[in-house]
Amino acid sequence: MIERYRQGRAAWELRFARELGGEAALVLSLRERTGHVLDLSAVWWIDDFNARSRRLRSQKIAAWDRRADHLVLRQQLDAGLSLIDGWREDDLGPARGPYLSWSREQTAAGFEEARRQLPRR
Repeated sequence: MIERYRQGRAAWELRFARELGGEAALVLSLRERTGHVLDLSAVWWIDDFNARSRRLRSQKIAAWDRRADHLVLRQQLDAGLSLIDGWREDDLGPARGPYLSWSREQTAAGFEEARRQLPRR
């Protein structure tokens, strides 16, 4: 799923579900001060809805100048996917939370249903 300007940021999030659990994303964020450089990061997280916590791993992959060849960006995106594909649950950080903004109406089943609609990798 591609989400542009997620949470109002100048960014594009290419999000998918992982076979190992949770969700992952490649995030392209515009550097506001330059206006022509995009930072590429890889992120994977697994949520524990009962504990209202999240275990996360993220890493910056590269920076891409929009004036450069698009093939370079394609290679960087492929490298980001390969990196995420290599991560295992032991690579996730400690649980963070509790996320009190997760309302009681947002059940684990509801989150799981939304995750099922994502492309799987």
